[in-house]
Amino acid sequence: MGGMGLPGGFGMVNSLAGNQMAGVAQGLMEEKLGAGLKDISVAAGQLKYYFQVDTRYVMKKTGLLLFPFIPGTQWSRNGKDGKFLPPKDDINSPDLYIPVMAFLTYVLVAGVIMGSSASGEFSASELGTLLSNAWGFLLVEVLVCYAGVWLLNLADITIYDIVAYTGYKFIGMVLTLLSYLGTNSDMVFHGVLLWTAAALSFNLMQTIRHSSESPKLLYFAIALVTAQVFFMWWFTSSVTTPIAVPEVAAKLGKGMGKGMGKMGRK
Repeated sequence: MGGMGLPGGFGMVNSLAGNQMAGVAQGLMEEKLGAGLKDISVAAGQLKYYFQVDTRYVMKKTGLLLFPFIPGTQWSRNGKDGKFLPPKDDINSPDLYIPVMAFLTYVLVAGVIMGSSASGEFSASELGTLLSNAWGFLLVEVLVCYAGVWLLNLADITIYDIVAYTGYKFIGMVLTLLSYLGTNSDMVFHGVLLWTAAALSFNLMQTIRHSSESPKLLYFAIALVTAQVFFMWWFTSSVTTPIAVPEVAAKLGKGMGKGMGKMGRK
């Protein structure tokens, strides 16, 4: 009869062990959850820093991006208590407000140009494709640049800095597309593109070069500037190509396409 009490004893031991394991698991989950929430809070705080802008900053920063060749321009970033000042307090601080607005404006202007092309056919789905393609290329560009920063061990440049630096090119791209939309002139298109690309290149070289004393920054700045110029040309030329097609040729091609379609159905 005494031996019959053993199963109950084992059950109590198992129950205690199970409760102990559950308590340990719960403690680990709470610890991981707390650490995750802390990381999210830190990331949110860092992201908020890049959106601390005002109208004065936006106007001055845009002007500096388009006309950076003024002698005596101060390029060094300002700091306080060992930290860089936010954009609204330092024009040389990178921000994310201007890149986001410029990116969305680029998509809209590019959609208008494609909708005003000789073919006259442009749907909302094509605008979505344009948006996704531009976003995809920008994401890849940011990741490649971030990999370069990691390989060069450039601790002073964050991924948010890279997003800002790569996003500033959309300002020049928007101006280039607007000038072409208003004039339909290849000369004006290439002139505005050349100026904005040169201005952005000079601005980025000076800003990045003065953000840290690391000699490796020069290699990163050269690679970044080269990529910006290439993407500025690519993203604008691919959009303006359709509008440059003569209307007669476009209508002729459209008619031939319909004729071929009818022949295929027959």
